[in-house]
Amino acid sequence: MPVKTYSSGMFSKLAFSITAILETDIMLIDEVLSVGDQKFKKKSYAKMKNLISDRKRTVVIVSHNISTLNELCDTVMWMHDGVIKMMGEPKEVLDKYTEFMK
Repeated sequence: MPVKTYSSGMFSKLAFSITAILETDIMLIDEVLSVGDQKFKKKSYAKMKNLISDRKRTVVIVSHNISTLNELCDTVMWMHDGVIKMMGEPKEVLDKYTEFMK
């Protein structure tokens, strides 16, 4: 199937798969767990945990999923309207973010 015919979900799966095997110093993952079926999400989550735990690269995760950020990150940055509001331990930052969003 030609790539130009892929849905946005299929394209995201392909992009994550390619990025995961490249040996880059920095990896940017943008909302990867928001697309795909449950099987893909489970495999992607496990792969992200491995990529983060091997400490061979910096992994930047962009996500609105608080539980994912809490589980995967050792540092969280909260941005609002392009401005960094807070950066630090996941629980502290995400608690403030949750309070702000109420």
